[in-house]
This record gives sequence, C-alpha cells and structure tokens, in this order.
Amino acid sequence: MPARPAPHSRNHPADRKSETHSEALIPSHVFEDLDCVLAGAGISFSPPASLPSGDALAHVAWEWMLGSQDDLSETLRERSFAALQGDSRYQSGLRLEQLMEVLRAVVSAPALYAPYELLRDASPNFVHEQLAHLDVPVVTVNIDELLESAGCAIVEHLHGRISDPASIVTTISQYSSGLGRESVARLEAVMADQRVLVVGYSGRDRDVLPAVVDAKPKRVTWIVYPGEKLAPEVVDAHARLSRQGSEVTVYEVDIADELWAHFGAAETQELYKASRVKAPMRTELPPDAAQLLSTYPLPKRRLAIALVLFELGLYSESQQMARASLRGPALRAQRSSEDEKRLARKVIARGHRRTGHPYRAVARLVTPPTRGSLSANANELATALAQTAVPASADALDRLIISRASSSAVDSHVRAGRRAAIRLLQREVARGNSREALDEVNESRLLAGRLDLGNLLDERTWLADAHRSVGEYEAASLLLRQGDEDRPYADFSQQAYFFATSIALTLARGEPTGGSVSGVSAGDLDELLHLGERAGLRGPEHALAATLRAVGQEFLGNQQARSDLEALRPWASRLDNPVRDFYLLQCAQQAWRAGDTRAANTDLTSVRARKRARRAANWLASSAANAISAAMRLELDAGDEAAARELETLAAAYSQRQLGPACAWVEANLHRLGARNMSGAALEALRAQSWHYEANFALLPRGEQPLPWIMCT
Repeated sequence: MPARPAPHSRNHPADRKSETHSEALIPSHVFEDLDCVLAGAGISFSPPASLPSGDALAHVAWEWMLGSQDDLSETLRERSFAALQGDSRYQSGLRLEQLMEVLRAVVSAPALYAPYELLRDASPNFVHEQLAHLDVPVVTVNIDELLESAGCAIVEHLHGRISDPASIVTTISQYSSGLGRESVARLEAVMADQRVLVVGYSGRDRDVLPAVVDAKPKRVTWIVYPGEKLAPEVVDAHARLSRQGSEVTVYEVDIADELWAHFGAAETQELYKASRVKAPMRTELPPDAAQLLSTYPLPKRRLAIALVLFELGLYSESQQMARASLRGPALRAQRSSEDEKRLARKVIARGHRRTGHPYRAVARLVTPPTRGSLSANANELATALAQTAVPASADALDRLIISRASSSAVDSHVRAGRRAAIRLLQREVARGNSREALDEVNESRLLAGRLDLGNLLDERTWLADAHRSVGEYEAASLLLRQGDEDRPYADFSQQAYFFATSIALTLARGEPTGGSVSGVSAGDLDELLHLGERAGLRGPEHALAATLRAVGQEFLGNQQARSDLEALRPWASRLDNPVRDFYLLQCAQQAWRAGDTRAANTDLTSVRARKRARRAANWLASSAANAISAAMRLELDAGDEAAARELETLAAAYSQRQLGPACAWVEANLHRLGARNMSGAALEALRAQSWHYEANFALLPRGEQPLPWIMCT
C-alpha cells in the first residue's frame, strides 16, 4: 500500500535546531517571578511523550474512519488524505475540531473519542518535568495528563481530560460555546494581574485565547518555536493585551533549550538529551479503540465518510458513499434511521448543487421515500430552487420558512428562519433591492437562535455584500472582520464566497497607486483562487475566484487580465447563475479597454439576453450591462444623446434604489465624457464615503481607459 501523505504538524524539536545552546535567551526573572503557565500541545511533541499535534490527530482519526471501510479505492483514500492535509500556505486543511464536528452527526461517544486513546500511557518529557519544578499553577488545553505525571500540583484542564472522555472538548460547536463559567472563573483566578508564561500553545482555539485576554494578566511571555509564525488571532490578542496595559513579550526559542540553560542538572541530562532525538509521533491506536468503530452499522460508517468527503470538497465521491449508505443487500439487516436516510439524501442533493445540477438536487429532495422529509429539507430545497429558472419558488418557500419561525418557539425553526432571511437577502441584492432587504433581514436576525459557524459566515458574507452595494463600506468591513476568524471553520464554498466579498470590497474602496491596492496582495488573490478550486473545479466558486483574481491582478499592475479571463471562457460562460453574468461583464470591460467594442458588445448582449425570470433575478447585472454599453457608446461618440439619456435614466434608477456606488459610477462616466459636470464638492463627497474608485474614475480624460468596474458580483 502506498505511503500516506504526512500529516501537517509543527516540526519535530530535533528539526528546529541543529544544536543546542548553553546560554539562555529568556531573562531569568521571567521564571523567577512567574505566577502561572499556559501550556498547549507543543510541550508534548518531544520524546519520550511524542504525542501528535491536533492536525496529526485529525490524520489519525481519518485513517481510523477509512480503516473501517474495506471497499474504498486506493485512489480515493489518497485524494482524501491530500484534501484533509490541504495547502499549508493557506491553512486549508480540515482541522481536528472540524472533522469531529462532522463525524458527530453520525458517530456518538464513546467511538467519537476513540482517537484520543493514543494519548494514554505516554511518559512525560523534559519540558513536563521542568514545568512541574517551577511550582506554579499550570493551565492547559491538553487532554493528556502528562503534567500531573511529572508532578505538577495544580493543573487546570480547560478542554477536558483523557481519563474522563465525556469532559473532552473536541468539536467546533463546543469551542464556539466558549468556556464554562467555572472554567473562566478558575482561569481568571490564576491569571488576573499575574505574570504568565505561554508555551506550546498555538492560540487557534476560539474559547481560551479570548478568556486569557479578558483575564488581563500583568505580563505575558509568549514562546514560539523557531521558524514558526504567530497565528493572526494571536497577533490580534497581543495587540488587545497591550492596549489594556499588559506587558507582552514574544521569544522565538526552543523551550526545552531554555529550560535546560536555566535549570539543567545532571539528574535531568538524560531526559533532556532524549528530547533532542527525532522520534516518530505516536499514531497507533490501541486495539480496543481501533475496534470501536467496527461495532457501528455499515450504513452509519458510510454516511460518516460521505459527510467528511463533502467537507473536503470531494463532492462526487461523497455522493457515491451516501448512495452506498442507502442501498445494498448487506444493509437489509442494518437499517438506517429515518434521520440518517434524510441526511444521506441531503448529501447527495448538496453534491448535485455543487457540481452544477440544481434540478437533480430538487428532484432528490422532493421525492425521498421517507415521511416528513419535505419539511425537514425545506432549507436545502430553497437553496436548490434558487439556482433553477424559477427563483420565485425559492422566494415563496423562504418566506414560508420565515413565517413559521416568527410564530415558533422551536430553536431549529428560528435558526431556519434566520438562514432563509439571508438567502432572500442574497437574491434581493442581485435584484437591486439591497436597502429594503437589509431592513427586512435585520428584523429576522432579532428572531435568531445560535447559528453554526458556516451559516454565520454566510450571513456575514451576504450582509457585507448588501452593505457594499449601497456604499456602506465601513459596515461591510466590520462584518468581514468579524467573520474572518470564523472562515477556517466553514466549508470551502462558504470560504470562497466570503473571501471574494472581502477582496471585492477592498478593490472597490481602494485607491490603486504604483501597481498596488491597499489591503490586497498577489498572495491574497492566489489564496482566493485556491479556495475557489477547492470548492469545486469549474463550478461557480471557481469561476468567481478566477475572475476576481484576473481583475485584481490588473489592479496590481498586471496587464494580462483579458487573456486570463479568455482562458476561462470554455466553461465559465456556460454557468447558469449570477457568477456567469459577473464573468461576462468583466470580459466586456476588458474588451472595451482593448478597443474591441465588437467583442464587448457580444458579452454585454449575452448578459442582457437572459430569459425574463433570470434577468429580473439579476437586475443588477443587467443594468450594469446597459450602463457599460451606454458609456462605451458615449465614449466613441460624444454626440450620442441616446447613450447619455440612458445613463441619466440608470443613474436615477440606482439613486432610487439607494445603490450609491453604482449611481456614482454612472455619474462619473457622464462627467468624464462631457455629458454632465460634477463639482469639486461632489467629488469630495464621494471620497468622504470611501468611494475613491468612483472619484478617481470621474477625473479620467476621454480615451484613457479606467480600471474595471467590480460593482456587480
């Protein structure tokens, strides 16, 4: 069997330094007046403990899941491991807490906690022993109990203990709920106005780091291993700590070397030397734990694997596994519950949507042989209907869901109503009704129960997009900043749309100078394309990401936008959703910039020639096509009064709908082409609202081609 891809993890301590140092880099007073230690998984990587990181444990858990299914192809196994690992440049792998959240829908305790069994019976290493000798309380996110074995008198386990599996915090929803009151109180008791040493802790969890900041420690000494970067959320936490008066110092050192330099003695020399030896991580589950999953019915195991494959972006493979969970002679004696059958059908329908077959998704959702499924599948059905030629049916269903939510005390109904309101908002933005939709959705949010992180990210994405379309850039930016920490926990489709909205906003409000735009880099554009591809090759997310990347590169000074867009034409122009219109609008503008008005008109006609239902559903794109066409005609012929009148009519329509940036773009065209005069005060008013793109655009002389308009996404 081919070797599995190596799991992501921090480098082994032996890889970090070629030799140890005898002189300490951390001042001695850091240890002498220390009050508390916050310890993470990094302290347990060194031998003889050799425990895996969270990413490596996710690899072990997935290996364990696949090991329960002996009829999977080797190709699928390898592809799934590669997707699980992701691209380290973008941290696009599936985190352990995401994997456990997905599995929890089918796999219950104690099987869900089986992968953690490999943390039992390990031996403390040099770092554990030395932290015990510091004789201060230790707060840890680790569930192993090696600190106790090393002799630590006071250890507060914030995420549970391996000796008590029910206490283990392992899923996104658990992290999102935050620490319990008792845990927060104990953390504050040992950290408030105290001197804290942080070691081996990534800060990537969502519950502990905010509590540390809220505890307001007097001093924080944060140890990061050589060659590693602080996570963005940690950088932000350090800034907040500094603002509230905490002294924050970061040292890039190997903690074992530092502890040896300060406290090394003959009796600990062998343990220290052992920690410098490169040894493999513990990845072998105990036999009892490895066998736990085999007691689960085969349909459950297949469904669990299908759910994870979907989360990894392997949609066709996920559908195949979900179908396998519903049929086969071997399943007659292992019948799935009605809920599991519904879940399997949802996976199949979602796969159809992500692979460009919304009608198949609708058919799967409305004709399942299970009772009560239509009501249970209402949210899925509304999402699929919105991608068909009858979006009005999606509107009707979503309004029905909202109506039920407004008169129900059932939390699931309330959450469904909130999701329906966001779907309506998304469609109303495309219809040019952003302001009305924002007012309506804010009322629906007041109903709300707690959303999971993926749906919460969707909500912030489409709310930000609506605020962007009406020119409220600060409100949009705030929503996107709030959503940024949730992005790694959403699926790739949700991440792609969120990141695309962030980049579109930055380009729309930025002032490109010297081949750059504040807030956007070539690396950001590459990450966007990566997310789009992970969400589904040649799907709408991929097309949106590739289109925005090409346009964004032009903002950065790259003149290859037109050729990059043309390379997408064989498949992007055949998509049947608003992304197709956005793509064609960008192609038309590039042709206009190149002086190819014939090609530009062809693409603009394609946008305007949509069937009536589609055209109404994406009024924003249709009106943009008319605006670009009229501006192009007016630029070619300054005496084209019909083109000028059409632009005036569009400006009035945008103004009536409170679409400020779109109105400003049309008025800027009228000004620069000599059909209307904008005063200096009017231009300054645009800048005051951060509409720099439109203000700069108005000052361009006739014949000088502007950067493309990205109003419509």
